[in-house]
Amino acid sequence: MKTGTPITKLLMTAIVLAVPLPAFSQMENFTVTDKFGNELRVQLDVTTGSPHRIYDLDATVGRYGKTMESLSKENIGDFALELLADYEEIIGVSTSNLRLRKARLSNDGEWHISYQQTYNGVPVYRAKIGFTVESTGAIHRIGGDIYPKVAVDTSPTINREDAIRAAIAHFNPDNVIEADVKEPPKLFIYPQSDSGVITYFLTYRLKLFSPEPLKEIIYFVDGHSGKILINYSAFRHGEGGGLLAPKFNVDGYLSRGSYPEHHYDTPLKSADYVGQQVQVNKSPIPDGIFIDHTSASGYYDVLVNEDYLVGEDYRLLFSTDLNFSGTYVKIINGITDVANWQFDAPSNRISHNAMRTNDESNVFHHANFIHDFFKASPFIYTEMDYQMWAYVHQGSGVNGLANGIDIFFGSMDLDGDGAGEEFAKSSDVVYHEYTHNVIYHIYSGWIGLSGEGGAMDEGLSDYYACSINDDPIIGESVEIFRDLDNPLSYD
Repeated sequence: MKTGTPITKLLMTAIVLAVPLPAFSQMENFTVTDKFGNELRVQLDVTTGSPHRIYDLDATVGRYGKTMESLSKENIGDFALELLADYEEIIGVSTSNLRLRKARLSNDGEWHISYQQTYNGVPVYRAKIGFTVESTGAIHRIGGDIYPKVAVDTSPTINREDAIRAAIAHFNPDNVIEADVKEPPKLFIYPQSDSGVITYFLTYRLKLFSPEPLKEIIYFVDGHSGKILINYSAFRHGEGGGLLAPKFNVDGYLSRGSYPEHHYDTPLKSADYVGQQVQVNKSPIPDGIFIDHTSASGYYDVLVNEDYLVGEDYRLLFSTDLNFSGTYVKIINGITDVANWQFDAPSNRISHNAMRTNDESNVFHHANFIHDFFKASPFIYTEMDYQMWAYVHQGSGVNGLANGIDIFFGSMDLDGDGAGEEFAKSSDVVYHEYTHNVIYHIYSGWIGLSGEGGAMDEGLSDYYACSINDDPIIGESVEIFRDLDNPLSYD
C-alpha cells in the first residue's frame, strides 16, 4: 500500500472476507496518515479486515489534558475512549461499541488498557482492542483483534432456559448422568468461518459439568434457532496428554545490560529494546508463527492464536544485530545475538523478561557513559562529540587498544591458562582506552609512546578509570591488577 491510502477505502474495497480462517492470521503491512499528520504503520488482519497493530502513534496523555499522576481507575476510561476516538476511522469500530474490560497500573508505572468489542450491547467473542501508556505518558501503538463488519440480529428468539435445555440434551442424551450448569448462559456474538465466509451468530455461551463420568463442555447455542453452533471440552486431552486450549499469551520486557565493572558482576539494565521483533512458535516444528514488536519500554505481548496442548513445547525467539550505533559510539564487528527460550505452554498466559548482556552492549554503554563524563562539569570537553568506532571480537592478538580516534577490544590470554580475557566486558578497560583518545585530542597526539610521556598517558588513563569506578585496582578481571592506592608523591 502507498503512504496515505485512506483506511476506509482499504477496508471497504480491498479486503474480501471470503477466505478461510487459518490457524493463525495473515497480515498485510502498509502506512496511513492520521488526523494529526503522522504516518502510521498498520498491520492489517486480512481475515477480519481490521488492524491487528497500529504503530508510531506519537501520542501522549498531555494531548488529552492529562498527566500520569492524574490518571486513575476512575478517569482512565474516559481518557482511553477519547484517544481511541481519534483513530476510529483506522480501527473501523466506533468507540460506542467498546466496553472497558481492563485498566491495570503495572509496577513499572505503565497503564495497560483493553476494551471488549460489542455490537448493540452484546460482546463479540474474543474481540478486544487496547494500548499501553508508557511511564513517560507516551502511547506508541494500538493492538487488538476486532471485527468491523459485524451484522446480526441481537434480539434472541429463545431464552436462557431454552439454551440450557438444548445443551443438556446434547451433554446427556440418555438422561443418565448428572449435568451441572457451571457457567450460566451469557449472550455473545460468535464469528464463525463457514465455507470461507465469516458469519456472525447471536449465541448463548454456557458450560456444563459432570463429575461422573468426568467431563466439562462449553456450548455456544444459536440464540435464534436453538441449535448448538459449536461445543468443545474445557479439559479435553489430546494425543500427547494435557488440556487442550485455543490460545494463550506470552509477554514480558526485553532489555540490554552492562557489567558495572567486571564480567562476573551482576549486570544492570542499560537500555530497553525498542521495536524488537519477538516470535513464538511450537518447538521444534511450528504450526503457526506469532509475532509482536516491543514498545518504547521494551514490552511485548504475543498472542498465540492456535489450538495447543497445555504443557506442549513452545519457544520464544528473537535475534538482534549487536552493531549498536549512536551519536557518539558505534559498535563494529558485532555479532547477531539469538535468544531462544523454551517453555511449556500455559493454560492462559506466561511471562518472560530477558536482559541480554554481552561485549557489544557493555562497550556501547560504558563508552557513552565516559563520553558524557568528560562533556559534563567540570571538564565540559566537547572535542569527543563525534562517533567513535568501538571494535569488538578482535581476537587473541589484541587486549584493549586505542589509536587516538577509535577503540579496540580482543581476547588476549594474559595469564597463560589458555582462555582469553574478556576485555570488552571490563568497564576499567573501556574507560582506560577511551581516556587515551581524550588525551590524544587534547594534545593533538600522544604525550609519548614510551618513557615519562608514555607513563603519564597510561597513568592518566588508569586514574580516570579508577576514579569513575571508585576502585583503586584496575583490570583485576583481565589479569592486570594495577594498584593506584599509592601514598607516594613527587618530591
